[in-house]
Amino acid sequence: MIIIAIIVLLFFLAAPLKTKIVLAIINIFLPDPIPYVDEFIMWGNIFLNITKAKRIIEFVWDHKALSIFCGITGVIILFNI
Repeated sequence: MIIIAIIVLLFFLAAPLKTKIVLAIINIFLPDPIPYVDEFIMWGNIFLNITKAKRIIEFVWDHKALSIFCGITGVIILFNI
């Protein structure tokens, strides 16, 4: 049972934010081999993802010219123009 919990937790860490929120809510109602530990890990990881997104948005607003340059450079590299 612990091995399955570890596999699900690793899947959770690699999932997108919306999926993480859904999985964390489902996890509240499921019995756990290790109580409360996985909930702390899941909600902490969700909080970190939201914090990272907030910092990226703040950077873009503070450094508009650099953000536009990085965006255009990224598109050029992506499409190999």
